[in-house]
Amino acid sequence: MNDISWHNFQTGDNQNGAPILTIREDLQRNVVRAGVDNLYYNNMAELIRGSSIARSCAEVRSRFIIGDGFVIDNEDTGQQYFYNQILAKQILNKIAVDMAWFGGFALLIRYNALAQITEIKHIDYASVRLCPIPENGVEPEFAQISTDWRYAYSNQHHWATPRQLRIFTGNAETILADQRKYSKQYLGELIYIKPYSPGTYYYSPPVWAGAADRLQVDQAMGQYHAYNTKNGFFPGMMLYMPGTDWDQTDENGTTRKDAFQKWFDQKFRGARSAGEVIKLYGETADQIPQPVNFQPNVNGEMFISLEKNTVKYIPIAFQIPPILIGISESGKLGQSQNLLDEMEMFQNNIIAPEQDLISQTLAALQAIALNYSGKSACHIRQRKPISYLSDAVIAVMTVNEIRQHAGLAPLANE
Repeated sequence: MNDISWHNFQTGDNQNGAPILTIREDLQRNVVRAGVDNLYYNNMAELIRGSSIARSCAEVRSRFIIGDGFVIDNEDTGQQYFYNQILAKQILNKIAVDMAWFGGFALLIRYNALAQITEIKHIDYASVRLCPIPENGVEPEFAQISTDWRYAYSNQHHWATPRQLRIFTGNAETILADQRKYSKQYLGELIYIKPYSPGTYYYSPPVWAGAADRLQVDQAMGQYHAYNTKNGFFPGMMLYMPGTDWDQTDENGTTRKDAFQKWFDQKFRGARSAGEVIKLYGETADQIPQPVNFQPNVNGEMFISLEKNTVKYIPIAFQIPPILIGISESGKLGQSQNLLDEMEMFQNNIIAPEQDLISQTLAALQAIALNYSGKSACHIRQRKPISYLSDAVIAVMTVNEIRQHAGLAPLANE
């Protein structure tokens, strides 16, 4: 296991700090940097991957967004063509993940030589960087995408070189002009949907950004306990170092004291040091280091409280009822009706607006691609709360509870 990196989104160093999304226009490269290191969204994604609780929250949220998939009118051949030929496979699943992780999504719109839409593909939200707003403009007109922004400007990683796309216009004259200008390098146009955030012109932090430190704590606590378990819960200790020659220097001018401190910090500092066995030697009995056992954290309740708060606040940050990721709340254990009510509230207040945003975006593209606006617009079918429950939970529900959340009328005799 490797120690986690406590990333500071404000300064770009490796010290813990508030997750602030700094934005800077890089006019030389014609790109707006997201974070000091231009890796804000990539770093935020790493936080989710490193936290089991956050990963579960994002997984649940994306599944709710997907619902039962697109509603397709079997009698509308145009709509069937749009879903089967123009939309890329599994596009809703990928959009849902980006919505759950970042609150937005990006689409690549491809055109033929007649400026007609031929394909709509998903673009990784974390791979997009906007270009500066032009003079006298109000919104960015171009964006850049890179498969990995860490190597975007490296001469040895040409596969990561950023490529520029125009933000979606749908204008035939503009599309044809760009096709002539860029020729084989023409990719298409980009739709970039981001959550609204007051005071931001380019990027917006995800809804859970305020709990980024909690995600780091979740990962660090897991590593701490893992290393303690691996080393048999060996107790911490303090060392008394006898001798008077600690100020002697080596050929580089480094004192023995500083050299020992540097070695000690590198080997025993951080979560990985939990339960580490220390081996030290002395030439004589007077020079033998004297270990003194001590309990580094006598307040065991501190860890229990920290863990409880972490488990509590991460789902809140993701706007997910904790019970949906298997965390029981006091006073609600075993009450199936409360579970179903929370699921329904989560669906109606949080998920439905995000599904509507996806549906409206694709419906507008469908109308452009098919050159019509019919009744069969793009729509995501919401899943009934009962669909998310396990067989064990359904087994303890009454018949009318099951019927109610399946959208059926109650039975009089139940």
